[in-house]
Amino acid sequence: MKSEFKNKFIFFPVPRCASATILTHLGLIPSEVPYRQISTTLPKDYHFKYTATFVRNPWERLLSAYAYYSLPGKEKEFNGKLSSNFKNFVMMLEKNKEPCFSSSDFAVEANPVIKCHHLRPQSFIVNAPCDFIGKVEYLQKDVKIMSRKIGLNPSDVKINLRKTNHKNYASYYDTITKKVVEKFYGADIDKFKYTFQS
Repeated sequence: MKSEFKNKFIFFPVPRCASATILTHLGLIPSEVPYRQISTTLPKDYHFKYTATFVRNPWERLLSAYAYYSLPGKEKEFNGKLSSNFKNFVMMLEKNKEPCFSSSDFAVEANPVIKCHHLRPQSFIVNAPCDFIGKVEYLQKDVKIMSRKIGLNPSDVKINLRKTNHKNYASYYDTITKKVVEKFYGADIDKFKYTFQS
């Protein structure tokens, strides 16, 4: 990224939304850009900077989170015993909440108590206005749009999303688990205009 634009641009990463890939493309070091609520990281000159973030279909993002925690050595980042079955993992959000939440009195609206940042609703992280909100589903197109805004040549955009090894997300859900995600991530679905597509 050109230095004159780097000082005028803020990228807010959202877990499981290609953030590391995008940050690497921008010439930034992913590990140095933490996952935090936008409202807690805004600098005083926020309104003078171009801000951007990316979001993802909640059903696909949850499957990606499960695939991530299933990788060798990653289960330790999950605060509990990871189920070997994706359906059981989804149902844990509805029933056995202790591994992921700091309180058994968890309510869907009480997003801050979520321990596992890969499971935090995107609407909890993206809780302040952004100049641009891209979607992982349109990664190439949206990164080019963002790149133009910050002075990068769109023709230089060559991003390959590091995909986890699984089939289309819809094939992993049944009627029950689909509804659990609708309830748990309802704010994300409404705010970012997502639907379940088989």
